[in-house]
Amino acid sequence: IVKPRRTKAASEEFLSRVERENSAVKRTDSGLLYLVEEQGDEVRATKPNDQVRIQFRATTKEGREFETTYDDNEAETFALNQVVKGLSEGLQLVGQGGKIKLWMPATLGYGSTGNKKIGANEALCFEVEVVEVIPAKEEKEE
Repeated sequence: IVKPRRTKAASEEFLSRVERENSAVKRTDSGLLYLVEEQGDEVRATKPNDQVRIQFRATTKEGREFETTYDDNEAETFALNQVVKGLSEGLQLVGQGGKIKLWMPATLGYGSTGNKKIGANEALCFEVEVVEVIPAKEEKEE
């Protein structure tokens, strides 16, 4: 079993290597690394309840795929507040039709506890295509 502290150090080293080796990769204040491959149009998900229909591939820093929509080619729909912080933040950086690569520290993924598929303190990578943006319905005032 890999120790969470060792995973954290390896994840930090992985993220700094990604940033060092590709000058086009940008970093947000939260530590999310991203590379916009296609900007998409001006329709963007920006509110927590906005939904996105996406195709994606999610991998660990070693490249082990733990989730994808490409196997059955069925895009999945999520509200921004239903996904890990790093994915939610990254999805706001591109519009409908956009493509983005994301590399996130564990604090923006599954944190210090992990989940069934992801170890504690694990950095994650997402390749995402925004198929459709579905803006949240405005709340009506009574």
